[in-house]
Amino acid sequence: MAKQIEAVAAPAELATLLIPVQDKSLILPNVTVAEIISRKATEVTDDVPNWFVGHILWRNTQVPIVSFEAINDEPFIADDHQQHIAIINGSDAEIPFWGVLTEGTPKLVRLSAEQIHASDEAIGGPAELQRVVVSETTAIIPDLNFVEDKLVTLLSELTLS
Repeated sequence: MAKQIEAVAAPAELATLLIPVQDKSLILPNVTVAEIISRKATEVTDDVPNWFVGHILWRNTQVPIVSFEAINDEPFIADDHQQHIAIINGSDAEIPFWGVLTEGTPKLVRLSAEQIHASDEAIGGPAELQRVVVSETTAIIPDLNFVEDKLVTLLSELTLS
């Protein structure tokens, strides 16, 4: 008796998060974000780049926190609007998680292929992979590998000093 193999179709929709940062939104697949937490005080180290906000303790793990704007070579002004931290699942064994400051609460959006397309806007900085339009809103697909590489380099330098 012959076995039938069922074709597995690609999902019709992708669960994503629109993460508000200063004057823009990042868009990430939902599975990339471990948790959204209220902002906590960070442990700050001297002589670090302005994009490195410090560390927090989250689930018994030291998690480095970054400002997306600053790591993307944009002006960054810390203020009271950055009330949350998006904890990102890292892809590097040295940094299993890292966080990014957000302005407001990220929004869950289910997207189909018809609801997202490339933007005509130029990429704004080194931490951006692409700008896209999602339901008439421009969003940034961040370069997570770039951010993680910067974090790995910085944290190894801090360990050596």
